Amino acid sequence: MALLWVHVHPRRNTATVCLGIATSLWIAQHIIWTGRIWYRNRAMKEKRSTIVHLQQECGVVQAMHLKIPCKEPREVLPGQYVYLTVPKMVGLGRVQAHPYMIAWVDGRVSGTERSMTLLIQCRQGFSDALRLGGDSVSTVVDRPWGGSKVLKQYDKVLLIASGIGIAAHLIPVQYLLQAHEDQSARVRRITMIWFLETSDQELWAKDFLRQLLDMDHRSILTIILYLPQNAVSHSREMESSESNNQRMFRFDYDLDLTWTIEKEWKADAGNMALSGVQVCGPPKFDNAVREALSSSSHDIELFATNFEPEASAASRNSEARYQVKAARTDCV
Repeated sequence: MALLWVHVHPRRNTATVCLGIATSLWIAQHIIWTGRIWYRNRAMKEKRSTIVHLQQECGVVQAMHLKIPCKEPREVLPGQYVYLTVPKMVGLGRVQAHPYMIAWVDGRVSGTERSMTLLIQCRQGFSDALRLGGDSVSTVVDRPWGGSKVLKQYDKVLLIASGIGIAAHLIPVQYLLQAHEDQSARVRRITMIWFLETSDQELWAKDFLRQLLDMDHRSILTIILYLPQNAVSHSREMESSESNNQRMFRFDYDLDLTWTIEKEWKADAGNMALSGVQVCGPPKFDNAVREALSSSSHDIELFATNFEPEASAASRNSEARYQVKAARTDCV
């Protein structure tokens, strides 16, 4: 805006008036935006956000749960995200606003949420500084953005995630289960497939998956985890004390995307939505799912969300474990 004023000739009255109007609107918009953020976050000093560090067996922190208390009830829709700022962070992070998907809410989705949880993968920069910030931190959150309720219009919903992409699928499943219980949605079958790039990633959403199964009173949800080889037996030992895992399955063989889509289509009658392709993982995994979908002859709707994880060393090392093959005829 300053450079525009430098380049406008002072004698060009029309240009000066137009730029003056634009500048005034820009300043007014930022004043309103700043005031709204201050109003919604003014109680955050008393209610600090808590951080739960998720460690590997070797003790390295791979991801975090950041639980943010809500000052007032906020409506959170499936697929929404927030801009997060940490004022007391060391360095430039205190003035930066980073977008993160809302992974979970305490309360009803699209209702009166008491708190919301962000699932954050530890990378370099902002997330790494947040990891070193202790078990609690003061946060500033800029409202939930985006979101949609379109999935409730379908009979069958298939959600495919890879790695941190699971953060974008938890809220939609939570919302669909609530809508099915209230008889406000058509959905009769929900299948969530999580392709784990490493076996330790199951800890990222283990508690959330257990809560989803507890919410599934009519047994319409099936959760399938694809783990690295030789990791299934260890995962089952971790789950041996749980009683509600009858609809959660773990496999350590390759994920055949074409066969999976064909199998879900033939499972029950009704139209089908394939959700979350953009958020399911890094670009190569995303393209593989799209290729598998394009090879299908069925009428399947494809939806994209606002989250597309970047490729990492773990995602590149796991590329050989998912494939796009010709559709098989033994779908049960």
